[in-house]
Amino acid sequence: PLAAAIAARAQHLLIEWPDHAVLQQISDMSTRLLQLPITTSVAKLLAGLEQLHERAQDWEAYASRDVSITELHDAARLIICWRQRELNAWPHLLRAQELEFARRPNTWWFSLFSSLVVPESAGLSELVSAVDQFMQGSPAGEFRARLNMLHAFAAHRAAILAARACQEHESFSRAKQTDSIYGPLANAISYYVQYAPCIASQLDATMQGIKKDLTQYVKISTWKDVNPAALRASAQKTHKHLAKCVRRWREALSQPIFQIIQAYQTNAIASARVPQVQLVQLPLSGAGLDIAPPRSLASAGALAGASRAPWDANGLTIDDEMSQLLAQQATNDALSKVLSN
Repeated sequence: PLAAAIAARAQHLLIEWPDHAVLQQISDMSTRLLQLPITTSVAKLLAGLEQLHERAQDWEAYASRDVSITELHDAARLIICWRQRELNAWPHLLRAQELEFARRPNTWWFSLFSSLVVPESAGLSELVSAVDQFMQGSPAGEFRARLNMLHAFAAHRAAILAARACQEHESFSRAKQTDSIYGPLANAISYYVQYAPCIASQLDATMQGIKKDLTQYVKISTWKDVNPAALRASAQKTHKHLAKCVRRWREALSQPIFQIIQAYQTNAIASARVPQVQLVQLPLSGAGLDIAPPRSLASAGALAGASRAPWDANGLTIDDEMSQLLAQQATNDALSKVLSN
């Protein structure tokens, strides 16, 4: 209706000024918009409407109030409404990137089927190498989909083993343990499942940063100026900002998981803490030299107030060394007391 109203107004004005080029362009552009099929995307309609609005402003700049195209105000409001919806639909852009990465592992299905289902038996090293290469080469955005694919093949293999065990009257558990494919596959799944929370938390941290950025951008966006140049500049700025955020999200989804796993393992090793030994004052049995070191590692640990520590390079534990130091200190204190008397 809006384009039809603008076209009708332009045709009415062309009756008075039949040779006016701007009015002829407005009429032609409105007609082309009306001829677009109903399946035309909103983005294409929006671009055409913006061009029509910009061209009509050339007429409005010199036209009087009596020959003005009043429908342009409705066109400007519609453009602003669609631009606002475009900006507020940013979560769908990020979700589309996630779905794109989730669909990529489907191309591996036939290769995995020929390696994990078709052969009746497989070499342990070849199978482990194939599964490990499949998972280690995964980007963070494909990790969940690839892991789910391994789960599906493991369940398929388990179903085959169950049917075979039922036919041969054997134990299903024993069949799974002795199978050369199911066991390594299940172990590989168990290994990589432990890193799923780490990868998910890293992606979630990136997502939260992008969400905060876009939320702030939506809040400060203004749509009060209906000037065509201002609308075009605002649209370009919005597109650049959305493209920047989508690029950040794609980079996070494209990060290889072996880097995330290595960083996780490094942080886990660095955050490990060796239990500190607490020194205690050994009680003396008397004023003489009746001081004896602990006779066992357990008593040394009890005196030191710590659990048994690892062995050092000299074959002694921290408890042994600590008990010797405490005993020597107690002996020196006793000698000093005797000499002073």
